[in-house]
Amino acid sequence: MSRYIRVELENMEPVRIADDSTSQHGQTDTRQYITGSALRGVAVNTLAADEEKLQKYKKQIFSERVHFLNAYPIAGGHELIPSLKGFYEDKTECEGKKEIENVLMKDVTPGTKRASLGRFCYVDGECIHYTDVPTGEDLNINVGREGKKNVFRSQYIRKGQRFAGYITFDDEVGDELIGLLDGIFRKGVTIGNRRSAGYGFCRCISCEIREGAPYGWLRQSGTLEEFYLVLLSDTVMRNEFGELTGLDLNQLAKLLGCEKLEIGGCATSTSEVRGYNRIWKGVIPSALMYSAGSVFRLRASGEVAAENFRKLEQKGIGIRKNEGFGQIAFFAGYEKISCKQQIGSSGKAENSEKNPENADSAGTLTAGTEAPKALCSSKNGEVIVSTARTNSEEFWLGKEAAADPDGKLAAKGLLQHRMERAMDRYITENPLKLLGISDSKLGVLQSICLEFRNSPKEAEEQLEFFIRHSEEKDSRQKGHTGRQRQDALHEYVRALLACDLLEKLKIPGQKKLLGYSTGELLSEEDILKYKIKLMIRQIRYKNREGRKNAG
Repeated sequence: MSRYIRVELENMEPVRIADDSTSQHGQTDTRQYITGSALRGVAVNTLAADEEKLQKYKKQIFSERVHFLNAYPIAGGHELIPSLKGFYEDKTECEGKKEIENVLMKDVTPGTKRASLGRFCYVDGECIHYTDVPTGEDLNINVGREGKKNVFRSQYIRKGQRFAGYITFDDEVGDELIGLLDGIFRKGVTIGNRRSAGYGFCRCISCEIREGAPYGWLRQSGTLEEFYLVLLSDTVMRNEFGELTGLDLNQLAKLLGCEKLEIGGCATSTSEVRGYNRIWKGVIPSALMYSAGSVFRLRASGEVAAENFRKLEQKGIGIRKNEGFGQIAFFAGYEKISCKQQIGSSGKAENSEKNPENADSAGTLTAGTEAPKALCSSKNGEVIVSTARTNSEEFWLGKEAAADPDGKLAAKGLLQHRMERAMDRYITENPLKLLGISDSKLGVLQSICLEFRNSPKEAEEQLEFFIRHSEEKDSRQKGHTGRQRQDALHEYVRALLACDLLEKLKIPGQKKLLGYSTGELLSEEDILKYKIKLMIRQIRYKNREGRKNAG
């Protein structure tokens, strides 16, 4: 039986592994997992200190006898995989579990949208549990020799996240190399870029040698004619002429021991995989691959033996398997999935998925916060409010409401809830249209807002500095030849900071809410914080719509 190493890591420092497929000039996005190539780099760099061992094992480490699989996050006590594709949901909000439709099983209901399933998931019976990895951003200003300031945004994985990675071996790899790699990862690793600036160190929680195949819960057993192929990492195969061809069904049929293989349906997306080798100081040839999480329903001309499924899962398919690409699983139970739930939601609304910036916003009543929640009902035209502080106690809000602190807290919570809903509506009804403004400029603007979203006064100062600097740069480059290229961006930022936000969101400013006016419930700093939040959401919505149109 084949052996593998399971290593569990926790990043004690922020980790940044650049995602070249989504990064742009002036912006570096991070992958939300530890790549197999990064783990392989740790092994090679460690062995490089011993020239004799490096020469002895170099060929095996770079061969397809050894596979360094991507290390995906652990959440809720479960090892996660890339979120599965092929699910749709209606547009209503729902607490806890929500029904979803499987596009591979039947035609989806008109008016539905693709289900929001985060980046990673695990499956428990009929429910798919999902989440994202928390990330942060740095904003750096590089002053060149001529005094010109260039702003760079860099994303990273926040420290304190756990990942489970695997190194698999075929039967020809000896005990000595397996034991050597096991010892390397037990000491902890430093991965990604900016390692000299306090990034990248991960301690080893556990490291052990096992037999079998990783992700045993995912893999089916038994002999089947129809089955589901799930891609656990980005994958592309070569045909008999050496050309990249997606899935080569003839080759797959031969590997599974059947005469013919057909695709009965699929739910996929593609991405162009790029990379850069620090040692060679050159780019790695890019390849268009099926994205991790893609699902194929395959039909064989005859029954496929369970042993053949296991062999192909351990071997992988396609190119660059040594780096973690081409990892697959034949999944038992995909057709049974009928609902979703966010990990950690505990039956509460999943606002944190749609608006991740809410998690850090003080005073908002969103999932995951500890603020008291207000439950409102109507009785004979009057309003009853019960808060978390008073448990089951109920009180009527009338003339005495102004003297009751819990009543004011409940009123503020209701107002914030209405503002959240109004902002969602405003963003879709008034999408951001800034002609001539590059994505990199919007990325810098978003980075400033994210960095200082909990310090709104400082955010306002940074935005004003950014606008002044941008105007000075336009003036130097274009003089007085007409309207500046960045004028639309400048006007947008200044107009939003100066506007009456409640009026813009169509929330009556003078109408009393549970006995309190809006001016009593929200300070100027609170309003400014919501303006920053609206700016972030508008940019994100514009980017999301841009990707949809591009696809």
